[in-house]
Amino acid sequence: ANLEQEPHGVLKVTAPVTFSTLYLAPICRELHRRYPHLQLDLQLSDGMSNMIDEPIDVAVRIGVLGD
Repeated sequence: ANLEQEPHGVLKVTAPVTFSTLYLAPICRELHRRYPHLQLDLQLSDGMSNMIDEPIDVAVRIGVLGD
């Protein structure tokens, strides 16, 4: 039954500043149009995020991964 419901609530996303400006900002209006009950909490940061200590749903990072 939950699969048929429209997404709602807060989606917390962290992403690099430049990536967000170039790729995420242009699609935010369309995302809101399609899912008006979904609130996007976009946190822009070029630093690493600790997804265990911080309430983050999605983290986008670009670059070479360390071991």
